[in-house]
Amino acid sequence: MIPRPSPLDDLRLSEGDRERLYETWQSAMAACMRAKGFEIDIASYDATAGSRSMIRTPIEPSVVAQYGYHLPPDAAQPDPMGPNERRAEQDPAFMEALFGTDDSSRDGCRGEQFDRVYDEGGDFWQLDQQIGNAQVELSIALDASTKVQELDAAWSACMSARGFDYEAPDRPASLFAGESTVTATEIATRQADIDCQLETQYVEVTSGWLADDVQTWLDANAQTVNEYLSLKDDYLRNLAEIRTALCLA
Repeated sequence: MIPRPSPLDDLRLSEGDRERLYETWQSAMAACMRAKGFEIDIASYDATAGSRSMIRTPIEPSVVAQYGYHLPPDAAQPDPMGPNERRAEQDPAFMEALFGTDDSSRDGCRGEQFDRVYDEGGDFWQLDQQIGNAQVELSIALDASTKVQELDAAWSACMSARGFDYEAPDRPASLFAGESTVTATEIATRQADIDCQLETQYVEVTSGWLADDVQTWLDANAQTVNEYLSLKDDYLRNLAEIRTALCLA
């Protein structure tokens, strides 16, 4: 079950861009703290993968047979309390330097340098959010369309033939993923779910429809897309200047 990529993926920041942003923020924060007389631990970008990843239910047969709709342990969210946070709890001066004093997420070296590097209030991120919201709205509209309802009905009929009664794939996923333990019923349901999604090509078909809808939106909003690409160029140029100031490659 491999989804078709959205045309937006090629327009927005790449994974490499996001890694450089994170690395730059961490380096800027460390330089800020060093100027105040403190050294900090810098978390690698890879260490943040759990918090960045979209949560998906597993589809590997061996994992499904053990966890059903639940996430295996290695996909769990990372501990939000890193070494810097733990030190801050014991060291008021370190706490003030890193997090500031006004209870704002934009205070201290952490917040100040985040604003400097990410500039989330700037024009680029505002338009990026607008474009992202457009895709969400297209996805919602697609879910309500007749063709998706017909595909859901085909998936539901496949499940019924296997002894399970659900209207659409999101129903059992939301039902079982919230349970504290994995049962034999959950595992059997998930296995049937995967079989029926493969039989109906559910993921490939729905992601393809969404990709087509997104491309139609992009074609109809060419001026917005061009503005976005220009702002993205400026944004990445500013990032490069900050990296140069920090002596980053």
